[in-house]
Amino acid sequence: MPGLKPKNVVIDLRVNGGGNLNLARGFVQSLPSLVAGRIFVLTSPYTFSAAISTTGYLKLAAPDRVTIVGETVGDRLMFWAKGPPVTLENSGIVIGHTKERHDYQNGCASYTDCHGNVVRSPIRVNTFAPGIEAPWTIESYRAGVDPGMCAIESVLKAQPM
Repeated sequence: MPGLKPKNVVIDLRVNGGGNLNLARGFVQSLPSLVAGRIFVLTSPYTFSAAISTTGYLKLAAPDRVTIVGETVGDRLMFWAKGPPVTLENSGIVIGHTKERHDYQNGCASYTDCHGNVVRSPIRVNTFAPGIEAPWTIESYRAGVDPGMCAIESVLKAQPM
């Protein structure tokens, strides 16, 4: 129905290897103004790169309303990314070469080798650990149960907004 806004929102970044961190930044920064209630972000060890950035920008946009659910993201608060592939001279093997720092604890304030977009739009968070742990298990997968969504449903039933 036109004019209706969702009360709560779930963003699933559990199997998201990243991409361009600029593409979702504006969306997640404005999302809290579009949603009256809670915002849940599903993450896992397969949440990487720009998906981690998206989680960070969302946490910054509404720290009291954003809850990470699932498992800790696949990298640390400081990690290296971006760089051209390098072909090894003798073997011809192509390897990934990362040369730009992402510091999401300090916002790249004290480094000169940070990714330019992170310098211009810094992320400063203390953790990407889930506020609600809900790991995937083989048993839940085989049963067709989504532990993250079940955990969110339980929270919303216990603490409706």
